[in-house]
Amino acid sequence: DANAIFTSSTTISESDTSFEGKDVLIDGTLVAINGVHSFNSVHLVHGAVLTHSADTTTQTHKLDVTVAVQVIVDATSRIDVSRKGYLAGRTTGNVVGALVAGSHGGRGGNGLPVYDDYAHPQDWGSGGGLDSGGGFVSITAATLTLNGQINANGSGDSAGGGVYIAVSTLTGTGGISANGATP
Repeated sequence: DANAIFTSSTTISESDTSFEGKDVLIDGTLVAINGVHSFNSVHLVHGAVLTHSADTTTQTHKLDVTVAVQVIVDATSRIDVSRKGYLAGRTTGNVVGALVAGSHGGRGGNGLPVYDDYAHPQDWGSGGGLDSGGGFVSITAATLTLNGQINANGSGDSAGGGVYIAVSTLTGTGGISANGATP
């Protein structure tokens, strides 16, 4: 039984510790969780969306959760930080630098360098000339049952973001993507 039930849009800030250690149920709504948080379990059902707030020119947000027992994403739900990364023209460190097309795990337009660690990503996708990159999600849990999606896609000419999953057991028929622009 969940002891933190969300049925309407909510944002949990980096400093909000009121849900730490709880069983979280997100039922058919959008919830943004910013920063590092720990829960007992997280369940997304009935078209639920878990995300983080979009980056700005002065602040970056990430979804970084440690879950003691299990994360369950049903087939209609998703964890989605797409288009929540560095803004257009910004790159690693949230500085101006991606003037044509974003880069991240692969070389971007105009020869922009690759950054971050593909095996343990901790950064956002850079924004291209016009679009925002993908955000950053990190999930550490005993079990992840993924029948929905985990997305950190960029938009237009931007780079995909970062997805880090560390679980003992991964099951389900869902998918994970951090796609950027295609040439």
